[in-house]
Amino acid sequence: MTTFRNFVESPYFTKNEEQRRLLAYLHQLHPKFANAKVSREAINLKLGNKSNATRKRLDLLFSRTYQLYKKFCAIEAFQQDQLRESIYLLKSLHAKELRALFEREQARCFTEYDKFPYKDAAYYMAGYQLEHELEDYHMHYSRLLESKNFYRKIVHLDNFYFAQKLKDACEMIVKKRVLDIDYHSVLLEEVIAKIETELDAYKSVSPIIIYYYIYKMISTADSDYYFKLIETLPAHLESFREEEQHYIYDFAKNYCIQQVNAGQQDFLNNLFEIYKLELKGGLTARSGKFSEWHYKNIVTVGLRLREFDWTYQFIEEYKSFLPPRISENAYLFNLASYHNAVGNYDKTLTLLLNVEFTDVRYNLGSKALLLRNYYEAMEYDALLSSAEAFRNYLRRNKVLSEERKEGYLNLIRLTVKMAKLRSQHKFIAAEEYDRQLQRLRSEIDDTSSVFNIRWVKSKLELLSQA
Repeated sequence: MTTFRNFVESPYFTKNEEQRRLLAYLHQLHPKFANAKVSREAINLKLGNKSNATRKRLDLLFSRTYQLYKKFCAIEAFQQDQLRESIYLLKSLHAKELRALFEREQARCFTEYDKFPYKDAAYYMAGYQLEHELEDYHMHYSRLLESKNFYRKIVHLDNFYFAQKLKDACEMIVKKRVLDIDYHSVLLEEVIAKIETELDAYKSVSPIIIYYYIYKMISTADSDYYFKLIETLPAHLESFREEEQHYIYDFAKNYCIQQVNAGQQDFLNNLFEIYKLELKGGLTARSGKFSEWHYKNIVTVGLRLREFDWTYQFIEEYKSFLPPRISENAYLFNLASYHNAVGNYDKTLTLLLNVEFTDVRYNLGSKALLLRNYYEAMEYDALLSSAEAFRNYLRRNKVLSEERKEGYLNLIRLTVKMAKLRSQHKFIAAEEYDRQLQRLRSEIDDTSSVFNIRWVKSKLELLSQA
């Protein structure tokens, strides 16, 4: 708000005193704009107008100020793009025929370009535009012998096009899995063929080699491309801005999750290693804050791999990075998950009783964890009571999809049946126990949607060993 007010105060952008008074008043109110203080009557008085000033006059003032705000946003974004500023500087100096300045500034611009820290697709597009301005300058003054940058210009353009083509192709593969869309990328096959023909040459171009491996990873059944991506990534990661680093890691994590869901349990270790790489690089805590669901996902994977000491340390260390509004809830829930995993069932119950169900996901997660906790602790009466309460909650809930309800209802049903069979183990004949166990195994295999299915199957395996 302060920066925008300074912008409006500049006579370069507006000489309208009424706009300046309006911004001064809004700046004074910011960030709380009470209705009474921003009514047309209140604004009229603050601007020194008569209370019956025409609506048209204020509408015009608001419209022109909004136009200024749009220009302000564009200039703010422009000033953050160092490479784009260099391009337009050269373009302006050339147009004004300031040859001495152009010669001096083009050398500085290209030096800054070479030192630019990020070598992403946008970097190569900027390189193409800089080379284009230089070539246009030489052509204008018939200095063809000095125009040696045409080849560099084309290489930059090809690098940008190939990189962006691959990135968009990766995104469309993901979208086609979720949305009912038909998409064909023109010349994609030709781009892939060109890269594969000269793969060694493109290994130094970060956005091409990284998105090439991602594309092959998600478009083929060859998991070797995943390992090539992970092996190649460390040398290229800093070529990308932080937001794009997250984007790249998400492809790798989602691939691991898909492989785990397809039965390739070894990829759970790979997913865990990616999480640790992100933590080591400081990527998971954007602007000092940590997503509560990312926090939960890391805890879940750590516990499944029985990395208990590491997971406990993570829970404690990263609690302070959680958004303050939800930090205590997220911390207590994940700490309860940890204690359940290591067999501290009383501690789990105590922690869960302090989790506030402000979010339906915490409510569902806590109820499912409570159900598992009672099963592990062999507290069958408490389990039956918890199961009934969980069923009633699901039936009354009007927000959850039928698919999610079915997954949790199946978890409740199968958990109760396993608990009942375990409680009867010592009181029925071995043949009857085996018959009921086989029937339960078949029922689990035939049920398509079950939340916490891995936990259910692990408990069934223990029953078969009893």
